[in-house]
This record gives sequence, C-alpha cells and structure tokens, in this order.
Amino acid sequence: MMRILMLVPDFPVDTNRIKGGVHSAVINLLRGFAGKDIQVRLLTLNNEVAKDTVVRLNEQVDIKYCNYGSIPSKALSYLVRGSGILKRNIEEYNPDIVHYQIGGFFLFTTLGGYLGRKSVLTVHGIPSHEARIQPTLKGKLTYYLYAWVNDRLAPFHTICISKYSKALMGQDRMDQFPIIYNAVNEKFFAIPPRQEHANRLLYVGVINDRKNILLLLEALADLTGQGKVFQLDVIGGFAKNDPYELKVKKFIADNNLERVVKLHGWKPQDELPGFLADADIFILPSKQETLPVAIEEAMAASRCVIASAVGGVPEMVEDGVSGFLFESGSKDALVSVLEKVYNNDALLDRVGKAAHEQAIAKYAPTTVAEQTIGYYKQVLSSR
Repeated sequence: MMRILMLVPDFPVDTNRIKGGVHSAVINLLRGFAGKDIQVRLLTLNNEVAKDTVVRLNEQVDIKYCNYGSIPSKALSYLVRGSGILKRNIEEYNPDIVHYQIGGFFLFTTLGGYLGRKSVLTVHGIPSHEARIQPTLKGKLTYYLYAWVNDRLAPFHTICISKYSKALMGQDRMDQFPIIYNAVNEKFFAIPPRQEHANRLLYVGVINDRKNILLLLEALADLTGQGKVFQLDVIGGFAKNDPYELKVKKFIADNNLERVVKLHGWKPQDELPGFLADADIFILPSKQETLPVAIEEAMAASRCVIASAVGGVPEMVEDGVSGFLFESGSKDALVSVLEKVYNNDALLDRVGKAAHEQAIAKYAPTTVAEQTIGYYKQVLSSR
C-alpha cells in the first residue's frame, strides 16, 4: 500500500479552528482519502503541543503534531529544528512520497534530506506575484524571499491548483504536471438551496487591502441610498494593528451601514455551513486570488457567487451561468451586478443550481483524492 508523508506548518490541533486557505484545502483532501488504498500521515510543526502527538483522522489518515521549539524566527526554526524533525519522521514512517502543501521558508525543512524518497509540492500561491500587490515594503520583501527559496528548494514534481497558477509558473516543464483543484468539505454539498431569498450577502476570509472589502461597502452605500438594501454578513478578521481595520470601521460608521453590515469575526469551521445556509449570495471583491476555497464552498452550497475577475476566479465562475464576475476595483461594475440580482429569485435559483453542478464535478473530496492518488502513482513510476 502506498504511504505518503504530507507536510504543512501550524495545522490546528482543533480542526474546527481552521480559517480557510491551505489548511482548509488539506483537511478536505485528507477526508477524501477515506476508504482509498493509501496510508497518509500529515506531519505538522505546531507548538500547541509540548511533545509529539498523533491523532487518527480516519482509517487511512493520521495527523502527527511536532513541537519545533521557541526560536523567534520561523525560518530558522524550520532550518534548525524542522529539518531534523522531517528526517526523523521519514526514517520512522518510511513513506514512498513526501508531499509539501506549502513552500517558502517551510522548504528549509528539506535540508534534512528526503532519504531517497520522491517529493511533491502543491503550489497554492505564486510568491513573486503576491509580492507585487503587497501594500508595504516589508510584505514585498518577504514574498520575494519566499520566491527565492521556492526557486532553489522546491521539489521537482508539482501539483497546481488552477490553470492560472500553472501559467504563472512560467516553466516549460510545468506542462507535464497536473491541475488538481482544492477539495470542499462534504457538509457544504449537503446545504439545501434557498427556498426564499432576502438579499443576504456573505463574505468569508481575512479582511485586508488585498480582499478589498471597502469596495463592497462603497457599493452597498450607493445601493442603500437608492432603496436597494442588502444585508452583509462578514466572517473573518483583521490582522493585528492593521490600519485597514480603522478604514473599514470608519466607513461603516460614516455611511450609517451598521444596520446592514455585521462583522462576526472568525468563526469555527463547523459554523460556516450555517452562515451559507442563511445567505443568498457569496461575494468576494479581491484584488488578487489564486483559487479561493470559500468560492468553492459557496458553489457547493448552491449559492450564487459574485467575485472580481482576478487570478484563478474566472476559471471557477462562469460569468452569467454559475455566478457573476466584475472588473476588479470597479465600484460601478459591482453595483451593476448587485442591481441585476436584487430581488431576482429566479436568477439566483438558476445560477445556484449551475454552481452546485460544477462544484460536484470539480471539488468533491473523493474526486480530488482520486486525482491526487493518480499523480502519486505517476510520480512513483517516473525517473
């Protein structure tokens, strides 16, 4: 039976605390392995535990948490402690493949050596591209450093999560590597279609300049002034000491949006299906995205998606069929789409049904797990 050692840093001990992103994609993939002819151990460096701890997820998968010390720099921790932890666990678990679910500084752990095992990296984001849209010099330098490390330490075998990210890799050899979309928790597929619509919007994700929620608030202020009132629930939080938080809260107060906008903060994963069940529309006005899991979840739940046409989003949402796209940064374009769906139950039902059908074909955990296993077999048979 094939044995896989999968790696990701800081995977929560309580999986209900997962806030999306790579951790969400990983837990959904691991659940998809249930019942398959494979054994997987997720190895995560996590200082929530004082000593090595193994938790069984299902018959095919367990999760091993390893404390990686108190060195202030994560990059140094990965190099000094993480590389040794990886080497020890490869010797103990004896995997056929080592699968990294994140790159950047985490790849310093590779310096412990793969001990003859083949390795795979899933590319969830392109650091060099992310660097260009960072609002601060520190942010830009950090992402350029991630890119530098990736260029030198990333495994040869690669999985891309979208056509967009694959195109950005810009390497001829990428043609031979697959596109495997992120998996969605089965709970989202079980959410029933809305029976009655109430112009309720849902946003899920970190709140920062890249996600551009201020643009959405500006559109809502215009529409509210016209008597077209949407309710917006925001699930997510601000980074510590981020001045963007002051801008957002000031705009809400200055434009009397407190009665239509509710900031819930971060919510556990098991509460998200409830928020989607109460929503008519999922909305994401980002300046940049690769392949948002939150959009996949909304489509699985038969919800209409409205999103800016950036990154990998246009390959997820078919404009006018399974959702609606608008030009990033254009308030007028966003207002136009929201006017189209306002009180339009028939349109929301039709688009939500199409979104659900597309999600089943592309994002079901069993489908994604089978595609991943197929690539593992390809890697093992390659030179």
